[in-house]
Amino acid sequence: MAVKYLSGLRLTGTEAERLALSGTTPDAVPQTSWKQLGKTTLGDDGTLTVSGFTAKDNLMVLGMYKSVSGNVTAGLKFNSNTDGEYASVSCLNGSSTEQLDTSGDCIQLDKNYGGSEWSFFITTIKNTLNQEKLCKSENNPNSDTGAGTAPNRIESVGKWDNTDEQITTIQLTDKDGSTSQQWADGSEVVVLGCDDDEADSGTNFWQELANPTDLAVAGDTLDSGTFTAKDYLMVDVFRTRSSSVNSRIRVNGDDGEVYSHRNYGASNSYGNDSTTEDSTSIHSHALTTNDSFTTYLIVNKLSKEKLMIIHEINRNSTGNNVPARMEVVAKWANTNSAIASINVINTDSGNLDVGTSIRVWGGTPT
Repeated sequence: MAVKYLSGLRLTGTEAERLALSGTTPDAVPQTSWKQLGKTTLGDDGTLTVSGFTAKDNLMVLGMYKSVSGNVTAGLKFNSNTDGEYASVSCLNGSSTEQLDTSGDCIQLDKNYGGSEWSFFITTIKNTLNQEKLCKSENNPNSDTGAGTAPNRIESVGKWDNTDEQITTIQLTDKDGSTSQQWADGSEVVVLGCDDDEADSGTNFWQELANPTDLAVAGDTLDSGTFTAKDYLMVDVFRTRSSSVNSRIRVNGDDGEVYSHRNYGASNSYGNDSTTEDSTSIHSHALTTNDSFTTYLIVNKLSKEKLMIIHEINRNSTGNNVPARMEVVAKWANTNSAIASINVINTDSGNLDVGTSIRVWGGTPT
C-alpha cells in the first residue's frame, strides 16, 4: 500500500497509528516505573497480608482500611517479623507532641484513629538488602462520614532495623503487631515496586489518564477533561498566578457543599491545623501569589468517600527566598460516583495565568 503524505512530507495514518507513535499509549511509554507486586482486597472481614512478592529496591504501599472492632492504632509488619525491630515516630494534626515507638512490633501508621471510619494511607520504603529499611508514611484517617467532619492528618517515619533480608511480605496489623487484627470488608493493601535500574518490561501501575493543553488564556478554571476512573489517582497541578489566586479544585463538576479539608502550614505560619467543613471546593494554597506546584494522591473507590493527601509548594518571590508549603488532607463526601474529571479553579480576585497545567495518572490493582 502506498505511503500517504501531507505537505512538508508529514506522514498521515489512522488515529490508532498516530497515538502509538505519540508516546501516550502504555505500549509507547517505557515500562520502567512502579509495577504492581501484589495486593489483597478483603471480600469479608478478615486479616490483611500481601505475601511472597518479588523484592524490589523501592516499595510504595497504598491502602485503605477500617477496623471491625473500633479505633485501633494501625501499623505495617514486614516478613512476619515479631522481634521488636521497628522504631517509628508520628504526628497527629500538626501537634508539637509526637508519638515515639521504639523496639516496636510494627511501623505505626496512625494514633488510635484508624477504625472509626475509612483510612487512606501511602507508605514509601527504601528496601536495600544490607541496610535498615527506612519508611515514610502519610495517612488520612476519616473519623466520621459526611462533609461536616474534616479528616485527620497523620505523618510518620520509621524503620525496620533488619539488614539481612529485603521485604517480600507486608501485613497490616494493630500497634502490638497482631496480624489477627480484623479489618472490614473492602479493606485493601496494594504493594508497588521498582528497582533502581527497573527493566523495561511488564506494565507500569500509574498510567497517564489526562494531560490537557496548558491554560492558553488567563482565567479562573482549567479542566482536566473526562478520564477513565481508576481506584487510585495521582495528580500534579502547576499554577501560575496573575494577582491573587486561590489553589482549589472540584471534582466531576460538583460545586455543592460536599468537601472538607484539614490544612497545615499556610504562609509559613506553622502550628495546629485549620479545618474547613461543608465547603464547595478543596483548598491547598500556602500563598495566593507566585507560582505553585501541588500533588494530590486520591483513593477513588466508587462506594467510598474519596480521601486525598495533598502537598503544595509555593516558590514565594523570586530569588533565594524560602518557599512556602501546605500539607492537606481532604475528602469528597460522595459514595455514588468515582472521580472522572478534575477542575482547577480560583475563587479570588486574580486569574490563573497562562501555563497553568494539570496532569492525571491512575491505577486500579488487578
